Amino acid sequence: MAVQVLKIGRFTHPSGEVEITRRVLGEMVRNFQAETYGQAIFVDVAHNPEDGAAGVITQLWIESDRLMADVEWTPYGLEAIQDRGFRYLSAEFNENWVDNERRLPHGAVLLGAALTIRPANKSQEPIF
Repeated sequence: MAVQVLKIGRFTHPSGEVEITRRVLGEMVRNFQAETYGQAIFVDVAHNPEDGAAGVITQLWIESDRLMADVEWTPYGLEAIQDRGFRYLSAEFNENWVDNERRLPHGAVLLGAALTIRPANKSQEPIF
């Protein structure tokens, strides 16, 4: 199922001002395709990865001004979406990610995402 992960624009987040550009999205796609992060990119529920995976991102691409992903949902993720009202994705990323083994900079990397009911980006499209 294709879902919106991010959108080009500027918004305020509890950690500060965030600006998403086409360059940032392009770096995320490039790094996803190159498997830069070194492991699967998972979706959790409410930014609580210790509760398990709600899904795994299998594809990432840019569509117009949006970063889109195909997600393989787990039963836990489907239950959160269908029964508990988690309708949006909240991306977890680093704009200047440095891997912890070779200590090389890679630019913007998508680290994961979370199902949420209140995304920081209010123009986020619902999952369905």
